[in-house]
Amino acid sequence: MDMPLTLADKLVAYRQAQGLSQESLAEAARLSLRTIQRLEKGESLPRGFTLQALAAALHLPVEALTEAPKPTLRPADAPATARQEVALAVPTYVALMYLSCFSYVLLPGANILLPLWLRYRKRHIPEIQEAGSRLLNLELVWTLVTYGGYLVLLAAQIGLILYFHFVLVLAPLLFLFGLNFLHAPLLLVGAWQARKGNYGGYPVGLALF
Repeated sequence: MDMPLTLADKLVAYRQAQGLSQESLAEAARLSLRTIQRLEKGESLPRGFTLQALAAALHLPVEALTEAPKPTLRPADAPATARQEVALAVPTYVALMYLSCFSYVLLPGANILLPLWLRYRKRHIPEIQEAGSRLLNLELVWTLVTYGGYLVLLAAQIGLILYFHFVLVLAPLLFLFGLNFLHAPLLLVGAWQARKGNYGGYPVGLALF
């Protein structure tokens, strides 16, 4: 009869499945290394904040660490199960990064800062790092073209007014509207592709991230 996995067994299996050291897990969960070591040895049980911090660091629901395991699950199967759960969580997270770029509507520049922060939070997952780099470089190009072009048109408008007394009030606004009209579908399609596990839909652009 297969022995059920203890919480300590699960913690070790999920950590190893994600290629994390005890130090990396402690840093991601904001816990001490000694705490992680005691938990993996079964010397203590996580409660409340500690349990939630571990689940968040491993990209798992809390129930994955606390619920009773299925009788057929063997310790040797746990890493594969953990890898599968992580693989399912990554597309959702990358899609969230794409959707977070719409924050520029409320705060200019947030379309770079927010996905950059989300990427940093999962810096130990290579797939998210690569997908985040593509997204950030795309957003950087779009931001430079949009606001740079707007400033050029605005300067041209001022020049026309001063020297030719000619006004094209709508030109800068139409430029902004046009690029935003293009930007929104790019983000939505990118999120949809990411949700399906395709992270390479757009060229990298300026490789600064």
